[in-house]
Formats: sequence, C-alpha cells, structure tokens
Amino acid sequence: MMPYRKILISEDNEEGESIVHEFAVGNCVSILPQTSELPEGYGVEDGPALPLNLMWLGVVKGIRMRAIDGVDEGFAKIQWFYSKSDARNVVQSLYASVLLQEDLTDSYG
Repeated sequence: MMPYRKILISEDNEEGESIVHEFAVGNCVSILPQTSELPEGYGVEDGPALPLNLMWLGVVKGIRMRAIDGVDEGFAKIQWFYSKSDARNVVQSLYASVLLQEDLTDSYG
C-alpha cells in the first residue's frame, strides 16, 4: 500500500451535489458511529449536534491507499483519544464496535 499525506473522499448529498471531505495526517477527527447506533433524530444533516460522548475522537496518524480491480481503497490509522478503559466507560459504541473486535492495548504503537 502506498502512503499519502492526505486523502479526499467525496459523497453525494440528498440533492445529488458532490461534497468533498479532506483528511490529512495530523488532523483531529470526529467519527460518527453507525447510524443504527445513534439516538433518534441524530445523524441527519440538519439535526441536532451529536453529544461528544457518542462520537469517536482521534488523530490521523497515517493514510494508505491501494487499488484492487480498478477500485481505490483508502485506509487511515487513527490514534484514539481514549484508552480501552475510557472507551468502556465513556464511548460505549466505540468500545462495542471496535475495541471488542480487536486485541488492542491502552498504548499506541
């Protein structure tokens, strides 16, 4: 996989307009959990702001890209702002979705 300093990801909004999101190494990011895990009314463009304890917060430590059968795939290495024990108590959706599925320690590396 090839390393990159930044990546652009585009998606179409409800009106069919393309929205581009830029992510770069060193950026702080907030990542929403899956829509099915959000309380009703959250996760929509004009909805209320999601409480911080429901977001996954971290910093982008690395970006890699690869092409498989002509389709580009991007991968980001994220250093979470939570230890495994913090996530268990603070950000339940991160703990259930990510940390239970992987053998992670409280240290980055």
